[in-house]
Amino acid sequence: MTTLALPMERFETYYSGVYNMLLTLGKHFLERREKKINQVNIIGYTPLSLGKEIHLTKLIDELEKFGLEINCSPLEKIDMATYKKMSAAALNLVVSHEGVGFAQYMKNEYSIPYVMHVPVGLWGMQRLYQDLAEIVDIPLGNASEQHYVPTGKPKFRKRAVVIGEPLFASCTASCLRNDFGLDYVKTTSLIKIDRRMQKVYQEKALADVHLLEDEEALVQWIDIIQPDIIVGDPLYQRLLGEGSPQYVPIPHVGLSGPMYSGTHYEFIGKRGYDYLASFIEV
Repeated sequence: MTTLALPMERFETYYSGVYNMLLTLGKHFLERREKKINQVNIIGYTPLSLGKEIHLTKLIDELEKFGLEINCSPLEKIDMATYKKMSAAALNLVVSHEGVGFAQYMKNEYSIPYVMHVPVGLWGMQRLYQDLAEIVDIPLGNASEQHYVPTGKPKFRKRAVVIGEPLFASCTASCLRNDFGLDYVKTTSLIKIDRRMQKVYQEKALADVHLLEDEEALVQWIDIIQPDIIVGDPLYQRLLGEGSPQYVPIPHVGLSGPMYSGTHYEFIGKRGYDYLASFIEV
């Protein structure tokens, strides 16, 4: 049995712990392989950031319909044989900011490009297919393009805030703008920045995410914005108290633990759009 011991005592958050774990595993166990033009790695999935594995499974099912070979090894049950195959990929799909360091390493060492994206809603899935089509050899037929056609809803003058893992918050905000016509959407994440991850937050995909260190700062920030809609963990709804704006609950297990982990929610593709639409009145 292959084992690798990692010192964990200096990690300030689970974000930095996962970031370092993925990067360390990559440096120790990846090996050069012949490229496969239809292989896509999904990097950075953890239940702490993106919830139950069923959400990952639904994404993989969508992508496999197009003949893609999806390589993904969830952190909590790493399969080293699967992990070693990652260096053969044509593209790395990074689904949380914890996976960026590993993706950057593979870009430098194995010339594998990466995109940072969580396909939230209709627009999110269409954007993913566009990114894939530029790099990976897949046929994008009329059926798929029509299935994920944008809603074309007119601009709607409501203010929205998305609170969550930085990349997830950013992609959810893009869904609200494109699928629901909301022209004012701000994103935030409660996070203490680890110095080892400073370059991660310079990524374009995270440029608009406001990073706040505590709940008091969050309450003050929301009070300034005065949003009509908030998307976030149900725990924040309790923090904001009664009379708070229209609330869309999407649990963030890394924040609230098992309290809301059994809550039914969706965010991938059409299912994610339908879930958000069930709360958002535009």
